Amino acid sequence: MKIYKSPDKVVIQGKAWQVLHLLKEYRKHFENVRDWTNAGKRK
Repeated sequence: MKIYKSPDKVVIQGKAWQVLHLLKEYRKHFENVRDWTNAGKRK
């Protein structure tokens, strides 16, 4: 799984369960989880 960070978005490349697990683990540390989810779906 790869994570690309840029000023306006975070792009996650990986399998769906990996992305969801990552979101679950780091939910407390990121205010806008929806952006993470959208970035993962956009690929």
